[in-house]
Amino acid sequence: MVYCKNKIIDNIAETIGSSPLESGGIIGIYKDVICAYCFDPKGSNQDKYFPDINSLNGVIQTWMEHEVEFVGIVHSQTDDFKIPPKRDLEYALLLKQANPEIKRLIFPIVHVGEQINIYFYELIGEEFVQIEVKSIE
Repeated sequence: MVYCKNKIIDNIAETIGSSPLESGGIIGIYKDVICAYCFDPKGSNQDKYFPDINSLNGVIQTWMEHEVEFVGIVHSQTDDFKIPPKRDLEYALLLKQANPEIKRLIFPIVHVGEQINIYFYELIGEEFVQIEVKSIE
């Protein structure tokens, strides 16, 4: 089971949920709890999310100093995408191949519509599988 702190869910909804589609950021985990999030204001594109790797790598280094591991990339989609698109899967596979030390990859998708919903997908083998994430204080 994966857990996510309520403040992280709220922060994702507030930042990505109020930004243009294809906005995103990164998430970090410590002992099965998603406890860190960094919004990426430079990565937004109306067409695709392109992470600002230079600034986000600095964030990941700081997290590592506190034993928080990078665990994934979160970004917004329209309600038309019920699962991460193929390009997200391709990116996740490349990320995993280039960084074999990464134990797991979780790619939450933020659906922005009349309300904001966050769906969590984990890379298992070579496909995304929707996972249950329980929110905690």
